[in-house]
Amino acid sequence: TCTMITDWLPQSPIVRYTLDWLSDANGNATVTVPQISGTIVRVITNPDDGATSPSASYDITLQDDDGLDLLGGLAANRSASASEQICPVIADGDTSLSMTVHSATTLAVTNAGAANGGLLRLYVKAAR
Repeated sequence: TCTMITDWLPQSPIVRYTLDWLSDANGNATVTVPQISGTIVRVITNPDDGATSPSASYDITLQDDDGLDLLGGLAANRSASASEQICPVIADGDTSLSMTVHSATTLAVTNAGAANGGLLRLYVKAAR
């Protein structure tokens, strides 16, 4: 399961999407997230504490409607106890560009253990 909270940060073009997920009995959580539009500038993963802490090295992907991971594989092998951050980019060896999205997305958490949870926070510079 997953719930989503969307907030505009004061005096800023940044929208913060907070996805609070809980894995099923197989250790997975998959949910379609409504359309996100803009450039992803920061991503934070924050595992639950205590009894609902996910298994070490759990994985998160956020796929766009083309099936591409908007996190660029950087949200694999997450810590079960510490918050972590990434800044996904597209790189071709010569240039790197921030990850831009304009689609519904699918959040997939795997290997988290049964009935465990955490937060995924996306900071997106909104498209206007």
